Amino acid sequence: MPKRSLLWHLLPSYGLVTLAAVLGIGWVALRQFEVSYLEATRTDLQARADFLNQQLGPEIPDDRADFARLCRRYDLGSGIRITLLLADGKVDSDSRNRPEELENQLSRPEIHQALASGTHDAVRYNPGLDQRVIYMAVPVLRNDRLFGLLYVSMPLTALDQALWQMQAWVLVVGVALALLTAPLAWWALRAIVQPLDQIRQAVQRIAAGTWSARVVVPDPRELAELAESFNRMADQLQRRIGSLAQQNNEQNAVLTSMAEGVLAVDSQERIIS
Repeated sequence: MPKRSLLWHLLPSYGLVTLAAVLGIGWVALRQFEVSYLEATRTDLQARADFLNQQLGPEIPDDRADFARLCRRYDLGSGIRITLLLADGKVDSDSRNRPEELENQLSRPEIHQALASGTHDAVRYNPGLDQRVIYMAVPVLRNDRLFGLLYVSMPLTALDQALWQMQAWVLVVGVALALLTAPLAWWALRAIVQPLDQIRQAVQRIAAGTWSARVVVPDPRELAELAESFNRMADQLQRRIGSLAQQNNEQNAVLTSMAEGVLAVDSQERIIS
């Protein structure tokens, strides 16, 4: 099986490095976008929760039917689920009219932390909705006493869709950039491979007996040093081969001139005929 050229070994690696760099930059940009989006969403939810907290009034009434109706209208207009939890974890009202889903949910991290130290939020996957949801628990205080929590939640549908679209675009851009830079990579790698190929061809010519084979010294320093070293080696090899050939010729000439004057004798110095 014929071996591939060094150029074809390096070119795919260059494309993969380019693609990896684009994907890496894209991943950082996407994470930054997600962080910024979530921060803006937290700020918005906090403002909405503060508004709803004010609607409860300075003295929270025993009959909170009007507040429950307000939360349902607010949910219909914004898509934000609003639940009023009492301090013992019982659901006082729920804008989706599904209080059983949130009964005895004090173990939820954001609820537990909000009861202990103030507003907290969490982002996690909701199997029922099959998407991520941001949850925020905001304490409801009156006269420095905890009445309960406003528990608001909103699906992150827009964020996840935007992330999927941006991820697809990052991949497309990465592949396109790798393909568009392929000619430049070919040219850059060719500048490295071509001098090496010239050295390979010169070695083959020397092996075939062409002792005068030399290579052109390229511009890159490392390749120039390699080419100069090869040319010096070829010069030394040519001189040594030339010297050996000259010595061989001289020995042949001496032996030829002595062929008629050489006598063979035995151990008793008698001429062997």
